[in-house]
Amino acid sequence: MKHPKIDIKTYPLPIIKAYEHFRRQRSEKSINSALDLLARQIIHFLSLIALADYLKSTWQETNLNKALKQIINIENISNKEDFLISYLNHYPKSKSSSLIGTYILNIKEILEEYISVYHQFQKTKTQTTPKLRDLTYNLLKKLDWFNQFQLLQFVKRENNQKVYRNYSTKKVELIKFTSTYKADSKYFYWSNIENRLMFPLYPFLIETNCIECQKEHLCYYAGYDNDHLHWESVDFSHSFSNIQKENLKILADYLSRKRLYKEAILIYERVLQLDSDFELAQTGLFAAHNLLGCDYYSDTNYKEAEKHFKSALKLRPTIPQVYYNLCYSYNQQKRYNNSISILQELLKLNPQLPKAYEMLGQTYMDKGELEQALAVLDKALDLDPNFKKLSEQRQRIQEEKRRRKQKKNKIISENTQLKELFFDLTALAKEKVLKNKIEHLVNREEELKEMIEILSCKEKNNPVLIGEPGVGKTALIEELALRIALGKVPEKLKDKSILE
Repeated sequence: MKHPKIDIKTYPLPIIKAYEHFRRQRSEKSINSALDLLARQIIHFLSLIALADYLKSTWQETNLNKALKQIINIENISNKEDFLISYLNHYPKSKSSSLIGTYILNIKEILEEYISVYHQFQKTKTQTTPKLRDLTYNLLKKLDWFNQFQLLQFVKRENNQKVYRNYSTKKVELIKFTSTYKADSKYFYWSNIENRLMFPLYPFLIETNCIECQKEHLCYYAGYDNDHLHWESVDFSHSFSNIQKENLKILADYLSRKRLYKEAILIYERVLQLDSDFELAQTGLFAAHNLLGCDYYSDTNYKEAEKHFKSALKLRPTIPQVYYNLCYSYNQQKRYNNSISILQELLKLNPQLPKAYEMLGQTYMDKGELEQALAVLDKALDLDPNFKKLSEQRQRIQEEKRRRKQKKNKIISENTQLKELFFDLTALAKEKVLKNKIEHLVNREEELKEMIEILSCKEKNNPVLIGEPGVGKTALIEELALRIALGKVPEKLKDKSILE
């Protein structure tokens, strides 16, 4: 079946060229080859702009991010159909504010069928050519929303404006654009004509010189490995690699924005191996370590959180929040001395931080050192008497101090009452030790050992001594008191007293 020509003159240039090439073919072999190229162009370009939409967006969708984390990593973050399929299956329908997402979802059914048939076509070309051809024409018609967008390439700056070229028509037009996006001839944007909403396509679509033929080619990004970024011309006839630090840094920025911090850290570190003074890469690496630490902290993996907060601190040793984050990790592990040390280090750098004093006071309180906690808070209140939170914390510590004192007084009072009512055999044994009047009980080791074992148990630790008068029950108790006085009992019994 012969299809009428479709007007796609405002479509993206790679699709226009592939379509025109396909229309010129006559032999079955050349038709199959051209159809394969056209299908790849459609899928690649749709994947490219879907990727641009996803990476440009600030929203976080759990299901989509979880699915794409299996696909987007440093090896294969590129415009491939596996990304497009996940994008279609997990894209949140509520995100109607994204023009690209809305348009792509509207062709979801035919696009999924198209990708499936294209996979079959790659295996058995002649059997599936008619079906793929029909689907290609139908899909191209449904892509008429391409007419609402332009593929723009930056040309130059003029005063406060930036000049862009419409890459499909090669028409140069002056566009007022005040965005902070970088501007360079290698930068491309997918722009909505009506509202000038710009989707940066760099580094996933670039125009660059080919090493082999020395000509400029429009190229798709094809992946990352062995510290190199790989590119492939849009007609898939040329491929090459480079290791530019700027390209790597932008890729790391995208990964970090989508919370793929582990992958981003690897690339930032590689960039800094190329240029250790690259300030923007240092900033990106710091942020990735700090945010990954926060993620681990949220998952209660405090050891891993500590590791990344320490890495962030090495990169930016003057930012208080990283000290606080590290302190939180230490406190969760009950490593209060480490927490105190890191906060004291921060206060040496900047002694005017009420929050640092507040955390230090809380750490001393958690450790049980209330006097130290009060001393720290008093110093903080001298700096800022109106800091309400510190005043409230100081009041809580004083209340805790009073509560502990009352509890201690109660114990002392109870002990005093017991001494008035009972005779302390352990105290008597200690006097004998001091006077060197020690007389051990003999031939009762088994009974003493059994009694000590029972007393050392966590449960059912009440030994009962039964026997006729005069067989040595009291002597056994006095021997136990003597051994407690000498410290010849298990650790659990060393601070105990025997009352009669």
